[in-house]
Amino acid sequence: MPIESPLFLLAFDHRSGLVRGMLRGQETRAGELLPDAKQVIYEGVRSAGAGRIAGSAGAEPAGERSWQPGVLVDEQYGGSVVGPAKAAGLATAVAIEASGQDEFELEYGDDAAAHIEALAPTYAKVLVRYNPGGDASANARQCERLAEVSRMVAATSSELLFELLVPPTTAQLDSVHGDRDRYDAELRPQLTIDTIAAFQAAGVEAPLWKLEGFETVEQAEAVARQGGAPCIVLGRNAPQERVEHWLSVAAAAEGWEGFAIGRSIWWGAISGYLHDGLPRDVAVEQIAAQYAQAIDVYLAAEQRAAV
Repeated sequence: MPIESPLFLLAFDHRSGLVRGMLRGQETRAGELLPDAKQVIYEGVRSAGAGRIAGSAGAEPAGERSWQPGVLVDEQYGGSVVGPAKAAGLATAVAIEASGQDEFELEYGDDAAAHIEALAPTYAKVLVRYNPGGDASANARQCERLAEVSRMVAATSSELLFELLVPPTTAQLDSVHGDRDRYDAELRPQLTIDTIAAFQAAGVEAPLWKLEGFETVEQAEAVARQGGAPCIVLGRNAPQERVEHWLSVAAAAEGWEGFAIGRSIWWGAISGYLHDGLPRDVAVEQIAAQYAQAIDVYLAAEQRAAV
């Protein structure tokens, strides 16, 4: 399916963290509650994206910027939305990493390619945590594994979406006196460039990067140049003001083409739906409104940058 730019993915591929953080003593009911919750989130995306599906007749009012809505889900709890999302014209991405692991592992091991082909999403997504100053052996293993995964995904009908987190080492955090914001602003941009370069040297080819946000356009563009492929910004469950800043920076930067953000958009509505009697249609409306707001922030910043 052709993908228009920018691409706006609503990410709800969370698994182990969602079970722990959302179900509040009902963990044994995860297989019952979470697929329904993820259907609600999908309905929010579908509602906000109705009439905006790239390529559909009359989708865009004259003079307005086209954009591509989409979903990032997991197979375990969210696999049932992939088919309907594809049929509705949304971009689809499916997580293929094992959940909750510090070091990358494939969710289905040697059967991963078959699982990708069965769902046939637009993108097969990997989540990788890597810091060039971290454990050298672990870093080498991850580079080798991800090169193999890159080749595996390239042989399927999907493309690789590489989600990269660069958490600080203790020494790096100490160097900025424990200030995570200073780490993000002062150290993480170059560490991200170095990390991408390490994976590229190992043979990873990523048609799309999903990366943490940056403080300045110059930082974001430097990272995108190293990536050599479109980048989309993730939210990292940061406060709304910070997420909106990252969106605005990405929208103004060359090489950045949208976002993939999640919990800040749907967590409150899903918590209300599962625990507090929030009606399903209201939860859908709240998610649609939050998703649309993030899109508006991005498009407004893009328009300002173009002036």
